[in-house]
Amino acid sequence: MTKESFDKEYTLDDTYSIGIVDTFERFLATKDIWDSLVEKQGSHEPFLCHDWFKIWLKHFLGDATLFILIMCRNNVPVLIAPLMRKKERYKRVAVVRKLN
Repeated sequence: MTKESFDKEYTLDDTYSIGIVDTFERFLATKDIWDSLVEKQGSHEPFLCHDWFKIWLKHFLGDATLFILIMCRNNVPVLIAPLMRKKERYKRVAVVRKLN
């Protein structure tokens, strides 16, 4: 993976780094990485593939923003955590940022 693969990247140590994808265009560019990790996990789950998430996001993202974490070991993706960030009013008092 290159630094251009992510919107933001954080290095944890010499081995691990976490890339953050927060734009839909950058999410679309993760298709090959995403689907190769799904294949490596061993069982076929159609709801884990990139195309399913793309369709789901088009219908349900709404006013939330993407917050997809991709953990890399030695610049090789090993884990994807697809999340969304959304601002909501909590108990009509405070605005909070929520991860889904």
